[in-house]
Amino acid sequence: MLKSFSHGLRAAAALSVAAMFLIVTTNVLARYVFNAPLHWAEEVSALILILVGFFPAAYLWEKGGHVSFDLISKKLGARRGFWPAIMTGFTSLAGILFSAVLAWQGCQSAWLSYRQNIREPSLLGTPLWVLQAIMFLGAIALLAACVKTFIQAWQRRRG
Repeated sequence: MLKSFSHGLRAAAALSVAAMFLIVTTNVLARYVFNAPLHWAEEVSALILILVGFFPAAYLWEKGGHVSFDLISKKLGARRGFWPAIMTGFTSLAGILFSAVLAWQGCQSAWLSYRQNIREPSLLGTPLWVLQAIMFLGAIALLAACVKTFIQAWQRRRG
């Protein structure tokens, strides 16, 4: 289930990149060729950029596509066995803490924005809870992926 959820978020991010490309290209043409820019294009592009930043995080974590720091394991000469499991466990634990705080704060912020009907001060007046819900969903998926990696590292260390 986690795999299909993270793949779904990644697919949504990929489609969003394509949509952002079309929106920005259309806006550039409208602005410089026809002298009639699309006033909503900047805000929609910013919304999509937030989505693209948060939605594929869990997928990238599972695939090892995140930035890694392996100086310690290289110094210790630990390619397999005890040390990689320990390092993966610590990295996963840091990811768990980060994504849990991000999910908690995203949930609180989204609920507050929804209750108080806080909107972007812009032409579209996008409800702020939509942006915060995107961050919350991405953080929840990342949290689940980090927990899964931590459990796997713990099992490798014990086994």
